[in-house]
Amino acid sequence: MSQEKVEKRKYEKLHRKEIEKKRKIKKALGVLAAILVLGIIVGFPLGLQYYNNHKDTSAATATEVNADLQALQNMIATATVEATTEAEATTEAETTTEAETTTSAE
Repeated sequence: MSQEKVEKRKYEKLHRKEIEKKRKIKKALGVLAAILVLGIIVGFPLGLQYYNNHKDTSAATATEVNADLQALQNMIATATVEATTEAEATTEAETTTEAETTTSAE
C-alpha cells in the first residue's frame, strides 16, 4: 500500500503543472455553469414578466400607427381629388377665355 502512495506522489510531482491546469479549468467551468444556471433561474421570470408587461403597449402603438397611416392616406386622397378638380376648373376657365378671345378678335 505504501508503494502505491509513493508512486502516486511521484506522478503528482512530475505532472504538477498539468494537474493544476486541469483543476483550474474544472473550477472555472463549474463557476461558469453555476452563473449560467443562476442567470436562467433569475433572468427567465424577469424577462417573461417584462415581455408580458410591454407586449400590450406595443400592440397599442401599432394600432395608433395604423390609424395615423389611415388618416394620412385619407388626407392624400382628398388633396389629390381637390387638386384634380382645381386643375380641371382652371383648364375649363382657360379654354373659355381663349374661346372668347378668339371670338372677339374675329
